[in-house]
Amino acid sequence: MTHNGGFDAEEAPDGNLLYYTRPQGGLWNMPVEGGEGTLVLEQVRSGLWSLAENGIYYLDVAARSPEGATPLMWLSSATHKLVQVGAVRKPIVALTPGLSVTSDGRHIAWAQVDREESELMLIENFR
Repeated sequence: MTHNGGFDAEEAPDGNLLYYTRPQGGLWNMPVEGGEGTLVLEQVRSGLWSLAENGIYYLDVAARSPEGATPLMWLSSATHKLVQVGAVRKPIVALTPGLSVTSDGRHIAWAQVDREESELMLIENFR
């Protein structure tokens, strides 16, 4: 359906557009009937965005602060203005579906890393 690769797709609430990401990055849309894709937001990464009736929400990993906070951004469908609506202060889980918003835009869920652990093991007399 898309040209030049597309994945992580979601249909717009009104059913007229298909939004998707590309391997080269960015959030794109195209008419559901087919046609050329249009770049909507360059900084959007796969799995870190979601659509609501009032716009597009995404985690802007490119704008992560030195302290590690990742801005939660909203592109209003009414005004086309980009607004920071919050920040995720812990590491986020990248490359997997990690952000979801309800259709009314009132509730947002995301995947974050609260704790990582590992164990180092030693095998003696290994040959």
